[in-house]
Amino acid sequence: MVHEEIESSPVAARPWWSFGCAGDMTATDVRNLGRFNLWALIWALVFVVAAFALRSDWASHLPSVRLAVACAPLIAAFRALGAYRTFLRSADELLRKIHLEAIALGFAVGFVLATGWPIFERLGAPPLETALIGTAMVFGWSFGIGLGRRRYA
Repeated sequence: MVHEEIESSPVAARPWWSFGCAGDMTATDVRNLGRFNLWALIWALVFVVAAFALRSDWASHLPSVRLAVACAPLIAAFRALGAYRTFLRSADELLRKIHLEAIALGFAVGFVLATGWPIFERLGAPPLETALIGTAMVFGWSFGIGLGRRRYA
């Protein structure tokens, strides 16, 4: 039923997977954001599977298989980035502004963490894993989308 409503109206109601948008979205926005969310989910699943697979010994004697497993998350990540670029290019000005400001906030959070944490390491803090910087960037991006939605609501 939600799919029929999306297709029949120029401004679509938001399904559960369309987090990240201010106001109502067009059917094109809903479809493009859905594709991005799907690829982001696929990337996350492939990343977790690859991380566990590379920690195990199942392919330790096959370097080419281990390389393929390591590259699999990159392929999904590039597909997610392409889907997000398509979403941004087709979005209206306000939606694009909200998302670009959120990207800037996420980048800033990651930059501050990546450049600031080594100072704390010299004081005895544990080394920061690279994945945590990416996670902080995603949280900063998500927080920025929430701020933009609230600001322009």
